[in-house]
Amino acid sequence: MSAPTDGPRYIIYVREACEQLDELDGSLEIRIKNEIDKFLTVWNIDDFFDKSVTKDVDYIKKKRGDTRGFGSYLRVESINILLVLTVFKEKYKQSYWDNSWKYQSRVEDYEKEIRDGDSNGNIISYIDNLRDDPDYFICGPND
Repeated sequence: MSAPTDGPRYIIYVREACEQLDELDGSLEIRIKNEIDKFLTVWNIDDFFDKSVTKDVDYIKKKRGDTRGFGSYLRVESINILLVLTVFKEKYKQSYWDNSWKYQSRVEDYEKEIRDGDSNGNIISYIDNLRDDPDYFICGPND
């Protein structure tokens, strides 16, 4: 049996994912967001992702649904972070998988940015400051 994941959890939607959520119709947007929100409560974070896409990018899939996503799990100090890189309809899945290298490169950039932000002090303060940045949407403590 897997052990529970300890520490606060945050979900950070990056710009591309935010824009794509806005383009989905309401029911599809709600379904994928509800699936992604499970990250905040799942017993063990290793159980959250459907499968790996690349070294650092994992597949988010709504069971019996039409929406998918790519995300990456990052742990900084005791903070658990899900970076949501993109969301898309199932019918476009192959195109996104074909370009998975692009998301691997982006996650490396985002991870560096977050770790650099953490080097300036407190990671929670850094994440809270991202709430005011229109390129991000943050879920988690202090929603």
